[in-house]
Amino acid sequence: MKLNESIFKSYDIRGIYPNDLNEVVAEDIAQCYLKFVARKRNKQLKDLVIVVGRDIRVSSEPLTDKIIEVFLRYGVSVMDVGLCSINDIYFATGYYQYDGGIMATASHNPAAYGGLKMIVLNRENQSKVDIINGQDILQEIKRNQLPLTDQWFKGHSERIDIKEDIIKHIMS
Repeated sequence: MKLNESIFKSYDIRGIYPNDLNEVVAEDIAQCYLKFVARKRNKQLKDLVIVVGRDIRVSSEPLTDKIIEVFLRYGVSVMDVGLCSINDIYFATGYYQYDGGIMATASHNPAAYGGLKMIVLNRENQSKVDIINGQDILQEIKRNQLPLTDQWFKGHSERIDIKEDIIKHIMS
């Protein structure tokens, strides 16, 4: 499948599902996202903890399932918040100091779109997150030979409920 480079935007990745963005493309994106986060956090892939969420779009669940599958293959710990808003991913990453967060969402775009928004915990101020530029992920895809490694680890996935901590934080 030929990669449509136009789906890689400044603040996210968005394209028509499944023509431009699908599980095959999501697998490459997930691998390169992990490489990017590992470098930014100065950690090995198997030591990363990433929060994952999704919106209600038809595309979001299959994209999220593929991303989680890839993360687990590399030994990543996945904190799955399920249905959420991007603000929940920002909150969980900073509040719990996870290494990064990724959400399947195409934001304000029509229903035919799928998308991914990605963040990494700021190295200097660990209560802040940095939004990952989709173009940076595209450069990782172009630079890397995939898969990233032939050493596989078994990660773990955990479903977490962050609502109570969000409410406490807002009320504080």
